[in-house]
Amino acid sequence: MNEINIVSLKLVKDKTFKEIDSLTNQNKVGAIVKDLIGDSNKEMFGVVCLDTKLKPTNISITAIGGISICHVNLTEIIKISLLSNAYRIIAFHNHPSGDLNPSFSDIVTTYELMKIASFFDIKVEDHIIVGFDNDNIFSMNANNIINKINEKIILENAKSSLLVEDEFDLQL
Repeated sequence: MNEINIVSLKLVKDKTFKEIDSLTNQNKVGAIVKDLIGDSNKEMFGVVCLDTKLKPTNISITAIGGISICHVNLTEIIKISLLSNAYRIIAFHNHPSGDLNPSFSDIVTTYELMKIASFFDIKVEDHIIVGFDNDNIFSMNANNIINKINEKIILENAKSSLLVEDEFDLQL
């Protein structure tokens, strides 16, 4: 006789980082990310999960790469976000080189994350980049990249809806 396992999935707290009331601006987030991964000699990618009051519920490092690249698994970010009941998320990563400018790959990853997160009604609030030996941060939200990506996703969704309507000849 085949048995069926009953399973559950849960987040496990590894450790406590800092007590934070809310993350209302990119400088607060940047300071936290800088403390967490800013001095790493490897690229690291993570997510801050936020509740409806923009209070962080947890922080998770989702990928660790090499000196100049980190392969980000978007499924892991979404899984953590869903398990955390996140209303919004803030993606973050570091550049061990200290150069804070986002690469094309950084922007594409942000676009893909925002697109996938939108299917689950999770908004990507920002994507913060910190650098080794660099006190500054780069915020994709403050630099209008998040807004441009949102506009692109809205247009794509509108076009997709029209295509579906045409394809199935739906009449209201």
